[in-house]
Amino acid sequence: KSILVFNTMPVHQKDEGFVYLMKHSKDLPHSGKSFDRHLYNVFSILEWQLHAPADVCKAGLWHSAYGTVYDKHDTSKFTREIVRGFIGEEAEKMVHKFCSYKTNRAQKILESGDTNLMMIEFANLVDQNNNGQYNETLAKLKAGMGDDIRRNSI
Repeated sequence: KSILVFNTMPVHQKDEGFVYLMKHSKDLPHSGKSFDRHLYNVFSILEWQLHAPADVCKAGLWHSAYGTVYDKHDTSKFTREIVRGFIGEEAEKMVHKFCSYKTNRAQKILESGDTNLMMIEFANLVDQNNNGQYNETLAKLKAGMGDDIRRNSI
């Protein structure tokens, strides 16, 4: 008799940080799914489809910690010190920068030339692109990432 166990915890995420994030984003609606599901989907796209670096994957999981255009969770639970303690300095810097773009985020990220942020926004929009409304923006982000994305399956 064999027993198969599947670990669904993100490989590069501390358990307590993941639990903390999910606790404070659970049951909030987001793009036809729960907010915690969206966050995990963004992480999964980065990890399994884009093969992004570990810090980018962690930043993708926490990409809305400080509030973005989606401000339904309690951002007081997400200070820079708390987030940095869970995901590290480099990933936290990406989250902070990502959240600083409140309007025209994709365009500002493209203009910045930061391929890490482009990957996060790409994964974010892929998860929300139910009816193709982000196809044009996704194409621009894909082009902006150049060889970083062409090596991968998306």
